[in-house]
Amino acid sequence: MPVPAFPSAPGTSVPAGYVPPPAPAVPAVPSPAGQFVRRVLAGRWDRPALAALAPAALLVVLAGLLGATSGSLLSGSGIGFMTRSRTALALLLQGVGGSVSISAPLDEPDSLDSGDDGSDSFDDGSGSFEYGDGSGGFDDGGGSALMTSGHHTGHSSLGMVPLTVTLLWVLVLAVAVRAMRRRQTGPEAAVRVALLSAAATLVLALAARPSLQGVQVGSGPALAALGSLALAFATAFAVLAGPGRAAWLAARPQLVDALRLLRTTATALAVTVGVAAIVVFCVALAHYDDVTGWGLVLYAFILPNVGVSALNLGWGGPIDLSDRSGSSGMHTSYDLGDLSHVWSGWAAVGAVAGGAVCALLIGVVAARRGRTRGEQFAVAGLFTVLFVALAWLSGVTSVGGMLVTGLDSRASIGPSVSSALLFGLLWSFGGVFVAPYVARSLGVRGAEVYGPGAAYTPPGGGAPFGPQLVPGPGPVAPPSAGQTVHDLGVVQPPRMNQAPRGSAPPDHR
Repeated sequence: MPVPAFPSAPGTSVPAGYVPPPAPAVPAVPSPAGQFVRRVLAGRWDRPALAALAPAALLVVLAGLLGATSGSLLSGSGIGFMTRSRTALALLLQGVGGSVSISAPLDEPDSLDSGDDGSDSFDDGSGSFEYGDGSGGFDDGGGSALMTSGHHTGHSSLGMVPLTVTLLWVLVLAVAVRAMRRRQTGPEAAVRVALLSAAATLVLALAARPSLQGVQVGSGPALAALGSLALAFATAFAVLAGPGRAAWLAARPQLVDALRLLRTTATALAVTVGVAAIVVFCVALAHYDDVTGWGLVLYAFILPNVGVSALNLGWGGPIDLSDRSGSSGMHTSYDLGDLSHVWSGWAAVGAVAGGAVCALLIGVVAARRGRTRGEQFAVAGLFTVLFVALAWLSGVTSVGGMLVTGLDSRASIGPSVSSALLFGLLWSFGGVFVAPYVARSLGVRGAEVYGPGAAYTPPGGGAPFGPQLVPGPGPVAPPSAGQTVHDLGVVQPPRMNQAPRGSAPPDHR
């Protein structure tokens, strides 16, 4: 008798050798991350592509303008328009995280012989360089050696972040993303914009690598793509995640307070650095004959950098200049004393006065937008952190050397980061502390909102914070002629009409 494939009825015993059929496969539920990636890939990519191309087109236009206008400056050098434009594009890409590097072949020295023992030698014919043990490599004391050959290569790099380019790139992207907000919103759209922006920047960085007579210019494509990815996502998310972000933040009041604090600090930083940059640019315009037109163009591209350095100088912090070549080096600083020697004593006084005005501006912005004195001083602390970060980004560093011999040089100029931390703390906290009293002494209207514990109405309306004075009823105007007065039938108790004890009786004549 054959074994049945399944029991014939419930309760029937399972015969020996029965194999149950396999259970139907249950489809696996993707993780939240997988679902998010699926939504990103399934959405439309046309409008994010247009938004991502807008800042890339800005860089191309700026590079073309620089390439066209620099022809007269480099006349007779044999450098064509495309080479100049690609080099300018490599410089501009530093605003989104790129880096500029230059590699060029160098002439070999004829000979190098340093000793009687013959341990250190350089043979021009064989192209070998020996140091110490004669192993044919350069040992720097750490056990590492560079490969040697007969070809010397000079390598140099320029580290600079033109913050004007960064601000323009972010502004153009924000406008383009705002135009697509009616059709696409949410973090998925922000990711699409960020990915396409990184791809566009990568293409530009690969194109911005010209070569002229053996000189190779690099643009750091990987760093530029990563930098644009982060900037584009932050910008697109801030613009596109409006309704969902508002609902999410409504349940997190502490995070709302932190974001308001960050916006207040960013406003104070933009105002102070902007004022310092405008002052420096006006001084450069007044000395146009010494600066020339290309100097003004350079100022325009690094205007926020110059503003940070000028604000740090006005607060007493020096500008560091260092130059190290091999084992020797030079370090100096430029401070208010040097400013008075180069210009005049009034230049230092004006710089300090400008720094004091910027400190008061920090206090005014913090008082206008901060609910309590604690929040206002928190603005000063966060301002110092952001100011130190900008001081670190505002410097210019040049590194160059020979890849064979290991001889290198490093030069840098920029505001001192440690001084920016110290003087940023002193002046920002001092401005927040003094601003309310200065406003009251000057009789500024609305200065009562500056003081601790005073009422504060946030910008754009809303309920005021802090203690408030409720105005009492004002005098009632008598009814005009022809105006009907309605009696509401409110009867006043007789005791309310009685005069207080010890007072004269009312005169009813």
